[in-house]
Amino acid sequence: MRVLVYGAGAIGSLFGARLVASGHAVTLVGRPEHVDAIRSSGLRIEGDRAGVVALPADTAIPAGPPPEAILLTVKSFDLAGAAGTIGRRWSDPIPMLLPQNGWGIERTVREALGAAGRPVDSTLLLRFVHSIPATLLRPGVVRAAGTGTLTLPATDGAGSEPFAPLVTLLGSMGYPIERRPDFERALWEKLLVNAAINPV
Repeated sequence: MRVLVYGAGAIGSLFGARLVASGHAVTLVGRPEHVDAIRSSGLRIEGDRAGVVALPADTAIPAGPPPEAILLTVKSFDLAGAAGTIGRRWSDPIPMLLPQNGWGIERTVREALGAAGRPVDSTLLLRFVHSIPATLLRPGVVRAAGTGTLTLPATDGAGSEPFAPLVTLLGSMGYPIERRPDFERALWEKLLVNAAINPV
């Protein structure tokens, strides 16, 4: 699958590396110094499943055919701007994976897409949260301090699974996937963990 990782910091770069390892065609969009280092020497992963990954990286959405999925790994406060940029770049709806913490994430993305001229409900959005530790040590180098879990909402009561290709994509990274019917509770749990790790 062709995947664009938009906002390739620590976790976006790590996820991109895992997707490349499982055979996906990944392009990273990130900050200039990080992109320059990746272009020069590849993306180096230290720690869990260490290695150097060669993959395309750019500071803006590159020319070419649209991706089949977008992993939008910017911070929540950059979400509207990033979604608006994507909405203006492609007219066709492209499924998006959203790993941000907090509430109203889908609404923020849909409103930004709508402001960019995209039908507000036309894009498939999949929320998830994760417990995977990653640190950007320096441009081009990410430390994966261990493994973790990807937590997704459970399927609906009718058994319909429109997100199946996206779930399969996430599963190809090799992390355990937990489906939670109480996904809102999972968001609260992640918030509490973050508060304990990053006190105000």
